[in-house]
Amino acid sequence: MGATGGSAAERLKAAVVAQRRGAADELQALVDLVVDYDIIIDDDLIDVLVTSTVPGGGEGTPRAATSRSNR
Repeated sequence: MGATGGSAAERLKAAVVAQRRGAADELQALVDLVVDYDIIIDDDLIDVLVTSTVPGGGEGTPRAATSRSNR
């Protein structure tokens, strides 16, 4: 057992959950800034946000295409 009394797998899972929560919090803060400062969203900004965020879903979840050319 580790120093916290949990197994290594439990600690790893908790770290991954915390990391994803942090990424979600970061994305929410970006959205709040866009709203607060009335920033105009264009396709280039959306592409940057899509490629810089942590993908949602678990292992095996299909990833959405990041190309916006199919609109």
